[in-house]
Amino acid sequence: MEETLGLIQAHARGWDGALDHSLIEVDGKPAVQRTIERLLETRGLEPGRCCLAVPDQGVNDAFLPVARATGVTLFRGSTNDVALRLLQAADHFGATRILHVMGQHMFLIPALLERLMAIQDESGFDLVQAPINFETHFTGIAVRVDALRRAREEILALPEDERLRLLVRPLSYVFNRADRFRSHVLEPADLPRYTEPELRRFRTLAEQMFVGTERSQSDAAQAFQPGNYCAQRYLHVARSIRASDVVLDAACGDGSGSEVLAQHAHRVVGVDLDADVIRENRRARSSERGNLAFEHADVCRLPFPDDHFTAIVSLETIEHVEDAEAYCRELRRVLAPGGRLFCSTPQNLFGAIPINPWHLREYSAAEFRAILERHFDDVRIRGAVNGVLTEGEIGNNMIATAVRSARARRTRGVPGTAAPPG
Repeated sequence: MEETLGLIQAHARGWDGALDHSLIEVDGKPAVQRTIERLLETRGLEPGRCCLAVPDQGVNDAFLPVARATGVTLFRGSTNDVALRLLQAADHFGATRILHVMGQHMFLIPALLERLMAIQDESGFDLVQAPINFETHFTGIAVRVDALRRAREEILALPEDERLRLLVRPLSYVFNRADRFRSHVLEPADLPRYTEPELRRFRTLAEQMFVGTERSQSDAAQAFQPGNYCAQRYLHVARSIRASDVVLDAACGDGSGSEVLAQHAHRVVGVDLDADVIRENRRARSSERGNLAFEHADVCRLPFPDDHFTAIVSLETIEHVEDAEAYCRELRRVLAPGGRLFCSTPQNLFGAIPINPWHLREYSAAEFRAILERHFDDVRIRGAVNGVLTEGEIGNNMIATAVRSARARRTRGVPGTAAPPG
């Protein structure tokens, strides 16, 4: 039997430098306190065997009242070497297993956590988890400390860029290295599920946690970019942008990604539905080459002529739109024949009622592919696990590339759709 440490990973600031959601109050309690209370409903866990593992920075004194209220230890460790922080906490408690959850995951299913540990006790797997494309707010990961220690040693030997990204997300390294570690993923049929009324209630509660944070107020001075998946997505796409490309950044947000793209492209236009964001981008964002502009526009009704762009980047957008078909039709309309689409979105096995209140719908990889293939060709999907790209399609996020062919497409079986020109 493993000596288990219930570990809640938290930080007062996210990797993008913004205030972390876990400290926002939900019905009078910080979300992280609700996460801990839910974790403590798991059989075999008690406050003395649980800790809040935070970076050793003064800003994380904000978690002291939560630790006192719940009886768990506030453990301070490494900031950007998360692997070391987890190992430091495990060694402090003499643990051989970490039951790992994140501070925002206040809708944990204790029976699921118990199942993860039972499987590990029976089998000795290095890591046991729910499917990575199962709603992360509901679950955690059981990982053996000796496996995590081996993983960190291997990560430290990697080139700097890869090393920094993986020290932030060491459990993703264990999960992705099937040749080095024994992992077990529960089958979807074995997952406990919330009912639709419960999901709708959780979604309403989550509105409090996400209030005012549909667009994260990032702080570049506080950010750690190797851990910032939003920034990493743009860097990944930028590698495929050509010097001759005219690029649309559809739903550009604060424009930081548009600036990255402008370093590689002939011209970049960022559009967003938020007029205030566009005004601020025009004031604060620029490119040395003078090839960056911002326009106020709806991605489903773009103010550009047909065939205008050679590449479109639309990251974390489709989950926000009411009509995914109209969104794809419009992107295809303004994309030139032979042009490429880069599109990312959360991946969710059961995303009809997402927990994130700003998301109208989240998609499985199969659903996402089906939508894109009705409008584009050569659709390729790559999964990501907590910000680390996988070799296959499965992840808790995904990024697709697709091409607009020169021939007209005829969309069948989708109400309200028609073959667009071109």
